[in-house]
Amino acid sequence: MAATMNPNGTAPTLLTLPAELRNAIYAYVFASTEVNAEYILQDERSPFAHALKLDDSPFHSPRSSFSDDADPAEQPYAHLRPLQVCRQMHTESALYALSHTIYHLPSSLCDPSDFFQRTRCLSPAKLSALTHLTLSAKIGSLRVLNESWQNLPFGHPSLRLQKLTLIPLRPDAAKSVWGEIADLSQAHTLAYILGETFRGLRNVAEVEVLNRDYFRSGVWELVYRTLCYRMFRWGGSKCGVRFEGPVEEANELGGVGERGQTTRFRVFFGEGEGRGTEVGEEVCRLLGQEGTDPRETEIALDAGVGP
Repeated sequence: MAATMNPNGTAPTLLTLPAELRNAIYAYVFASTEVNAEYILQDERSPFAHALKLDDSPFHSPRSSFSDDADPAEQPYAHLRPLQVCRQMHTESALYALSHTIYHLPSSLCDPSDFFQRTRCLSPAKLSALTHLTLSAKIGSLRVLNESWQNLPFGHPSLRLQKLTLIPLRPDAAKSVWGEIADLSQAHTLAYILGETFRGLRNVAEVEVLNRDYFRSGVWELVYRTLCYRMFRWGGSKCGVRFEGPVEEANELGGVGERGQTTRFRVFFGEGEGRGTEVGEEVCRLLGQEGTDPRETEIALDAGVGP
C-alpha cells in the first residue's frame, strides 16, 4: 500500500501522476471521437467555446438542441467535458482533444467568411490542432471550394488537416422525374469542382469523398473517372496528386446494394506520398490499358475516349 502513496502520505491523483501516464489517460479519453459541430460551433456561448476557453459564459447555447438538462453522455460535446475540470487539465490536453476529434461541419461552413466567424473562439494554435474535418453539402454549395478557398481548406491559413472528408449531397431535382438527368449533370459539376480545387490545394494530406446520399453507382463512377481525366489533362501522368479508386463498404444502414453501402475514393497530396496511384497509372487502369505509355493515353483522351 505504501508504494501507492505519495511521500506526504496521500494517495496519488491524476495530476500527480507522471506526465507519460497522464498523456496515456488523455489518449484513452479523447481517442477518435466524432462530434457534430453543427451543435457545438454555434457562437461564443456554446459548450465548445466554453470548454476550450474556460470562460464564464453560460453553458447552454439557445440555438442548440442540447442543454445541461439532457443526458450528458448523449450530448455531442460530452467527451470535451474533461477540459472543464481545471486549468492544468485544459492546458495539457486541449490540443490533444482537438487533434483526435472528427468534426462534422454543416454546409453553411463551406464559405470561408462563415467558417472564420464560427471558429473565432479558437486560437490559431487550436485551429492548427484540428486534423480531420467532415463537410456535408449540396454540390452547388461546394462551388466555394474552388471559387473562394484560395487553395487553403476553408480559406483558413491556420488549418493543417491530415484528412478532409467531403460528402456531396444530391440536388432536390434528383427526387423528381428528371432525377437521372440531374444526377448526370451534377456528376460533371462535382468532378469540375474537385479538379479545380485539387490543382493547388495546400495544407491537406488527404481528401476522402464519400457517396452517402445514394448517387447511383454509375454516376459515382462517372464522377471519379471524369476527375481523374481532368487531373491528367492538367498535370500529366505525375502531377503530385495520387488516387485510390472507389471502394464499397457497408454503412450504418447495413445490407448490400446501392442504398446499403458507402462508396468512397481518396486523393492524396504532399504528406500522403507513397499512398495511392499516380494519376497517369490510374487513367490507364480506367481505360483498360494498364501498362500503356501515358503519352498514348493522352492521345486516346484527345481522340475522345473517356468523358
